[in-house]
Amino acid sequence: MVGKRKVEALLAWCRAQSIHAVPSDELPAFTPLSSAPRELSPELHRALRDDPRLDYGKVVRREPTCVVFPDSVEQLAALARKLSDERMRFSVRGTAHSSGGQGLTTHVLVDTRRMAGIVDDNPDEERIRVRAGTPWRTVARHLLPQGRRPIQMGENVHISVGGTLSAGLFGDTTHLHGLQITSVRRLTLVTATGQVLELSADDEIARHALAGLGQLGIIAEAELATCRKPQRVLSRVLTWPSVSQYVDGALRNMERRHHDHVRVRFFYGSPGVAPRLQGPVGRLTTESQPTAEDERTWQAMLPLELGPAENVDLTMTWEANPSGSWALACPALEVLLPIPEGMHAWEEMHALVVESGLDAAMLAGTTMMVVGPDARFPLAPVFPTRPALLVALRPSLPPEAVPLALPVMHRLARMAFQAGGRLYLISTLPPGRAWLEHQWKDALPTLRRLRAACNPLGLLNPESLPLRWGNPR
Repeated sequence: MVGKRKVEALLAWCRAQSIHAVPSDELPAFTPLSSAPRELSPELHRALRDDPRLDYGKVVRREPTCVVFPDSVEQLAALARKLSDERMRFSVRGTAHSSGGQGLTTHVLVDTRRMAGIVDDNPDEERIRVRAGTPWRTVARHLLPQGRRPIQMGENVHISVGGTLSAGLFGDTTHLHGLQITSVRRLTLVTATGQVLELSADDEIARHALAGLGQLGIIAEAELATCRKPQRVLSRVLTWPSVSQYVDGALRNMERRHHDHVRVRFFYGSPGVAPRLQGPVGRLTTESQPTAEDERTWQAMLPLELGPAENVDLTMTWEANPSGSWALACPALEVLLPIPEGMHAWEEMHALVVESGLDAAMLAGTTMMVVGPDARFPLAPVFPTRPALLVALRPSLPPEAVPLALPVMHRLARMAFQAGGRLYLISTLPPGRAWLEHQWKDALPTLRRLRAACNPLGLLNPESLPLRWGNPR
């Protein structure tokens, strides 16, 4: 814990630099989840969402010594240099869309949400440059009148660009175009010592910063590829009776590269109602009638049922925040299971979810997505040479139920690891570090070398990952 005088000196320095900062004793009163009503007022919802002591999962609580809000790359770099000079540890938070306390700290917390906005837009070259704290909804709204959109759109458009690029993020077109980090063309990275690096996406540092949870630096700006596609989808709701049939159908769609928008969930069923997978599958277009190829590809995906074709305006979902009720905890576990080896693991995981009663806490279903291989990003949770099934278990629980649920989530993680699976690192993290050392085993030597150069004292994001860094060889 940093001494009080050191924190006071940092706050005085921030005032002199016109950087907004709030000491811990001036933060709004903490609202215990157990006392929060299940139906939140807009004011209480914002208070819980913005509380720097919590993230979306609300499983971990950490009290920062102060919260600092830089509003430019220059302020962020100056702040990092100051913290490095003073040997003060610090973590970075955007919109805190994690479940394991990855953006929380007992040290200095740097909040990037004031670093927001469009820096540059080049429609002719299909690229846009944005600041890290910009919500994806802002990016999408800017592109919408031009008939453009980000290549991938996450389900929650309220989360920040910088945070999602640090994690990886799966989106609606990931089955064809990969994680959201694949759309990065260039990025500005501020290291732990305050150095500002302008990097192309294929730079070694950039490839380890993307999906690297801030171990090398803070993503301050990013240049993203865009595409000429509308925010409308001509889709049918498809239903599959089993995960294996869905996987087979999804792989066929990936081969055809036709339907570019997929949102599928597994529903656990109930007495008299069989489990099923269901969700809209379609093509981003303003057309209202399906083509013959649309119909052939839907049929090739082997659904048990096909709903009617309709053209849906995706912007209609932007106003509803899918974070849901922030009065509930969400010890999420999101894993990628290798295909086909991981299918048996899912059967065992499904049985444990039902046996433990967690299915009752996931009435909205479990997101599933077939994801292709990608070897470009060493720390990303996808596999370099084979497809995988993303399984996103996101139970919504009253806080008093979390201690009982966590051991079950950890067992589910072990089942995934035993099948060769990988963890998406915004999840509630299992105990120990062996699982992450195994997941990153091929990348760790390079990551340690780059971290020694960019984050030499280990001051940046020291609490986000359970790794023992040691000295690089």
